[in-house]
Amino acid sequence: MSRRYLMVVGGGIVEPSIENQTGVWIYNSKTLTYSGMSLSDAIISGKSTSMTVLSKGRASNISAIASAKLHVSNGGKAYNITCGNAYVYVSSGGTVISFNAILYDSYLTVQGGGTATDIIAPRGFVNIAVNDKTRVSMTDGNKKFTVANGVAENFVLSKRHLLMISSGCTALNTVVSGGSLYILSGGIALGIEWRPGNGVLDINSSGIVAPINGLSGVYFNSTLEITTASVLSAMYLSGFSHNYGRVWVFSGGTASDCMIDSICSGGYAENCSAMTHAFVYSGGSVDSHHLNYGDNLLVAGRATNIICAPATASTCILSNGIASQITLHQANWLVVSSGGTALAVTEDGGSVQIDNGGIVDFVPHVMSGKVISHGTSVYDITIHSATMMVSCHLCGFRLNIYSGGLVEDTDMNRGGSINVYDGGVLSKCHNDADSYSNLIRSMWIFSGGVVDSMTFNALAESTNDKVLIIFNGGTATNITINTGDTVISNGGYLSNAIIDKKVISVCSGGTALGISLINGASAVVEDGGYIN
Repeated sequence: MSRRYLMVVGGGIVEPSIENQTGVWIYNSKTLTYSGMSLSDAIISGKSTSMTVLSKGRASNISAIASAKLHVSNGGKAYNITCGNAYVYVSSGGTVISFNAILYDSYLTVQGGGTATDIIAPRGFVNIAVNDKTRVSMTDGNKKFTVANGVAENFVLSKRHLLMISSGCTALNTVVSGGSLYILSGGIALGIEWRPGNGVLDINSSGIVAPINGLSGVYFNSTLEITTASVLSAMYLSGFSHNYGRVWVFSGGTASDCMIDSICSGGYAENCSAMTHAFVYSGGSVDSHHLNYGDNLLVAGRATNIICAPATASTCILSNGIASQITLHQANWLVVSSGGTALAVTEDGGSVQIDNGGIVDFVPHVMSGKVISHGTSVYDITIHSATMMVSCHLCGFRLNIYSGGLVEDTDMNRGGSINVYDGGVLSKCHNDADSYSNLIRSMWIFSGGVVDSMTFNALAESTNDKVLIIFNGGTATNITINTGDTVISNGGYLSNAIIDKKVISVCSGGTALGISLINGASAVVEDGGYIN
């Protein structure tokens, strides 16, 4: 026998309080409320149709289609719900048993302590807000997810799933694979795994997240704030986009083993990395902070044990910021601005720039036998007091030697420039390059700088470049220059030098003693200059 329906169309009215009903098809009709009565074998359809099942109301064998809405709450129950391109809402005290989403645009929302069991939603969207009264059992393919007693377990959140964990509740062993996980204030997520791709992870203040491994492909749709009593633990966030959010650690907040943006006054981060740019504000502090390729750490608070990977990482100490225990490898860069202080700094192939008013304390260190090469790029290397470079090989560099620094017995090829400042010493080094691409472009010796026992076979051959320049008070002895022009300015001093092929210019007040000109080399001496 075929099933028959009472059809209620656009504005038609059925009073469910009169009697229990069966076989009703409701299309684009007004809001219907079932409280204390029942409806079975019904079809609700049309975006204007909204049916609510309340206390002691019962709906069974319901098909919700064509953008219709079914609300179950406050003691109402609905059984055997089939959803196709429609919306089902289960809220406080409501119960849905046996839900099947048959079309992609089908939505089930469980919130406010609602109960939904035996959910099958291979195609539909499922949104669950967990509190201590929420009850959910759901099957998606061969995976089964449950929520009970404030605990959501074993969820795999695809792009069709949203899980919200409220205060006092916990998400256990959750996989985020394109879906959305929200941890509200006081919520906890343990054993989180993030599958590469997209999705949303949102952790409110006082929320706690502890993944089981590194997270990648993370996308924030709002600011992540780690505030008082908040803990973000063992989280590695990659694929982060600053267009959608930032990670801030506020007063009382703690970040451990994470990638972070900002540490504010009273905030603390330990063993973390930067999301390209990290800021430590006055009163904030970091310990064991890692800088990787292209990362920057800007410090106005305190930073201890900064770990720089040898690849274009930079650290900038802002005014009044204090950083300590920093090792700078090749292509690392430290800038200490006025009022900033850097303590226990080790130069190991990187660069330190000290602005007026900045303070830096260097750890005694010897680089021996080190190879520093940057391919086709040219990067800065600084040698300050207590730093020595001995028997190294440099390729692709700008070398700056400051007071107390020493470079000795080192091979230098394809460099941009060498600068020796007051108190710096360059000794017994050589350039054996045999092609134009390996030429050293220039070497400047400033007042108080000393260069001794050098052989340069490939200083740049260019009429526009003065490749060896000795300034007032600079000194060079025992020098052999096989190519390249030399200029001795007022007060500069050169002795025991061999000039091959090119030109030596002695300016007024400059001195050149024991000079041998070979293979057509020549000397230009200004009035007041002296050469012998």
